[in-house]
Amino acid sequence: MNKIYDLEGKNKAIVVFKFFAALLITYSHMGLLFPKFGGLVTGGAIGDGVFFFCSGFTLFLGRDGGFLNWYKRRVGRIYPSIIMWALLSAVVFGWDWSVTDVITTPRYWFIPCIMVYYVIFYVIRRFMINRMNMVFIGSLGIIIILSFFVLDMEHSVMYAQVSFMRIYYFMFMLLGAITAIDLTREDNNMIFSCLYRISSGGKK
Repeated sequence: MNKIYDLEGKNKAIVVFKFFAALLITYSHMGLLFPKFGGLVTGGAIGDGVFFFCSGFTLFLGRDGGFLNWYKRRVGRIYPSIIMWALLSAVVFGWDWSVTDVITTPRYWFIPCIMVYYVIFYVIRRFMINRMNMVFIGSLGIIIILSFFVLDMEHSVMYAQVSFMRIYYFMFMLLGAITAIDLTREDNNMIFSCLYRISSGGKK
């Protein structure tokens, strides 16, 4: 077996990245433990970006099939742990959770966001997998244009508390998908070709 995979067929680098992402995300919510050093409790946005990258990577290396079965596997991997954590935190820590918090509302935005992206990525994988360069350039262009109309460019937007910021993580997820496809091709040049076309204005 290839050295980059473990005995279960998992990519070792992705396992490390997921651990790093989980560590950063968890640490960014530990401000109550360090009230005098709250400014040092950060990194959540970086962890989110890494996790979305890993999600895009594994989605495009995983099994294909009908949408319902495919999406059901995604739900089965995410929601059991979320529900168990919600119950544990409610009983042990007295946190106030509701079903809508992890399904529809932006209070805990991460789960609803990635579940929507799963739907979009299924369509991309099924119908546009051979046009990933166009998908990447088109998505980047749309996001850049929308940013000028939605965001206040006079202030930092990395941690802005606006729903539009979630769309940036789509690009991290898309880069993960492109990387996964790149690894399965002999020429291994999709990412470099994509970046070259962006820098050259779309010319080959």
